[in-house]
Amino acid sequence: MQARPKTTLIAKFGLTSIAGFLQELSSQSVKADDLVVGAHASDNTWAIPFDSTTPRPTGSNGKDYEILEAVKLKGTIHIPASVRSASTKFHVKGCDIGSDRAQPFVTLLKEALDNPQQVTAPKYLHTLAPHADRGVFEYMQYEFIVMSKTYIENTPALVESFQKQGFTTGVEAGKPTVPIPDDNWKKWVKYGLNLAPWDSDEVVFTVETKIDPPITSGKVKLTYLFKNASCTSRLETFGINAPMGSTPIPKDDATRLALAKDRLRAMPTMQSSHPFATYVRLGFQDFDSFFDGLDWTVVVQGTDLVITGQHYVYSVRIPITKAADNKLIFNYYPLAGKPAINFAEDNAVFVLFGLT
Repeated sequence: MQARPKTTLIAKFGLTSIAGFLQELSSQSVKADDLVVGAHASDNTWAIPFDSTTPRPTGSNGKDYEILEAVKLKGTIHIPASVRSASTKFHVKGCDIGSDRAQPFVTLLKEALDNPQQVTAPKYLHTLAPHADRGVFEYMQYEFIVMSKTYIENTPALVESFQKQGFTTGVEAGKPTVPIPDDNWKKWVKYGLNLAPWDSDEVVFTVETKIDPPITSGKVKLTYLFKNASCTSRLETFGINAPMGSTPIPKDDATRLALAKDRLRAMPTMQSSHPFATYVRLGFQDFDSFFDGLDWTVVVQGTDLVITGQHYVYSVRIPITKAADNKLIFNYYPLAGKPAINFAEDNAVFVLFGLT
């Protein structure tokens, strides 16, 4: 971060939340046009705590839409007036959190920050790759995903599943996206990937991507990145406990499953009117496709129904390049010297960020 032009790193032991970061800026009398905060993320959660005081809502994992709603109500991450200006922007660094699907999350974050001029976040996997001891590459990866209620039995079947999705590539401003050739999936979906993992599996490989202009450090010139792509599988689980109270619990599995479906459908976060419904966060268009897309078990514990669904998620992750010549779209931050900045959060040349 210190290699970014005109950027100061706030490095103080014990700063572990957005609220703490903003308070430290205020205590140091720092006024900034751009605030940058990074953490691991997905398209529905962010790993850094928002504050240290807001109680976690029931059912929240402490880093989701529900905790952000609570933080917004408390106002604990309002950007202090002494820190912000009329042009202040808040840049989030974290995978996928600026994706189209996650737009409600980023919109709510902007409101919780008390509406700075803009909030930006990566639309894709945000990737940092060290260059020996010379610097760091920053670029993004597409993540193409196929989901299956049961595991896909073999690699050719998984290849075919990806081919059927009609995935496209293209991030250059003003230019259309283009379909991925079917033969590419035969290269990217790797034999050796565990198609039925208990947890997850990954096969890392290289997609030839040119670095142009090349990065030169001393006598070393880097013109390609290696091990820059992966094929992954994971078993994803969703579960809740549904208290039944005095309601009789059916003894047969089919009736229990129907009751479980009704209980899930009644959840506030499963309503189509919810700004960021649970099924949307998990990659489904509506409740029925979500329920039909998971393999469910229903177990009785006392007067509760323990409802658990699982499915398999397969992905291919490849670096984002220019369409015409396969050149990597990247920024490079050397340990010494001037950084190479080829894309910015304004999407002027490459549309890589969600903007709110």
